[in-house]
Amino acid sequence: MDRTHGQVARLLATGHRRRGSGRDPADEGVGTRAEAETSRSQGWRREFPLSLRVGCVLALAALFLPLIGSRWAGSQGRETVQREVLNGQNAAVTALFGRLDVAYDTAVRGVSSAADRPGLTRAVADHDAIGAAVVLRNVRELGFYGQLAVYDEAGALLASDPLGASPRAAEPIPDAAVVSPPMPGPNGVVVTVRAAFRRDGRQLGQLVADVAFPQLVGGTEGLHLRGGVDVTIVDSNFVILASALGPSVEGQKILAPEARALIQRGTPGTATYFAPRLGYDVVSAYLVAAGRPWGALAASKSDVVFARANALDRRLFSGGLLIAGLSLAAAALVAAYVGAAERRLRRAQATIAKHNESLATQAAELRETVDRLDAEVGARRQLIDTATDAFVSIDATGLITGWNNAAEAIFGWSHDEAVGAGVAELLIPKDTVTRTAKGCAGS
Repeated sequence: MDRTHGQVARLLATGHRRRGSGRDPADEGVGTRAEAETSRSQGWRREFPLSLRVGCVLALAALFLPLIGSRWAGSQGRETVQREVLNGQNAAVTALFGRLDVAYDTAVRGVSSAADRPGLTRAVADHDAIGAAVVLRNVRELGFYGQLAVYDEAGALLASDPLGASPRAAEPIPDAAVVSPPMPGPNGVVVTVRAAFRRDGRQLGQLVADVAFPQLVGGTEGLHLRGGVDVTIVDSNFVILASALGPSVEGQKILAPEARALIQRGTPGTATYFAPRLGYDVVSAYLVAAGRPWGALAASKSDVVFARANALDRRLFSGGLLIAGLSLAAAALVAAYVGAAERRLRRAQATIAKHNESLATQAAELRETVDRLDAEVGARRQLIDTATDAFVSIDATGLITGWNNAAEAIFGWSHDEAVGAGVAELLIPKDTVTRTAKGCAGS
């Protein structure tokens, strides 16, 4: 009977704990929403499995990173080559300007020296046209000069070389040598130098020399520089003064808008553009000659300049494609491995789900059993509490564990006083206990 009461007590306690742990409706609502979100997340994961997501990310990285890297490296190579070419152009044009300055100053000094020659001065003073022509021929053989002419103090043409040169309009005799800017004319682009003939402080006339400007830089060949650099010398009005393209373009204007913009700014600059007269793209640098009325455009053919960079770019791109292919293969292997692991995980999850379902079923059955036992315990409790006979339960040590209302009325001890006390103390008279103990001792 004591065992039955203990089982009933434990079942009652279990039922009490189960009833006391009931969920609040608000908590159940939160749980429902969380379960719905979990269900949606699982549905999305089933539709886009991890292997697919990993494969897509790795494939994109494998495809684009090598290609982007190769293109970036190629662009850096092109920029490096372009800088090297432009630096080479600047150095070449700077050296050309140095040679041009020397030749220019030499030509001007040559005219001044010719005007100081005694034989020419005497011929001018004597109005000796033949003598003046002979001296002019000797001067012209020095180079640079396209046409030489001697004018008397009245501005009349006395002699010229070559013979038959067109007389110029009379201009005042200069006190010192005067140089005009390069100007296009019938005989090409020339620089006109005028110097006075003097004797005893008196001006006798003037020597006028047209210096062929392209000859100062060595002609067309002198403007073809090393490294495939072609130079065109221009003034601030875009007029071509000398060019590697030859005399056919001298006196004409620059056509390319990008080149005109460089010249118009009047400061050193660079540009890449299509050159109409050349018929191909060029990489060009513009420099201004210090203290001179001209500048220079140095142009290099883009295809030639970037040939090495383009070859490197193609090799880098091919390497990028190869790396992309290998990376895609590696991405496919990784995705396959992840997919296999994901399938194993899903099988494990399915097994766990089945076990969980089985456990849930067992738990439901256990709850039904507990509810049934709760009902039985409740019925027995009610039967015991309402019984007219005294009900006393004890454990193996003789302690009272159960005491109903009838026991209280019959024995006079309350429930709280009886439970936990010894049965011998409450139900057996003390003298009976004493006699029993003595009898046991005497025997």
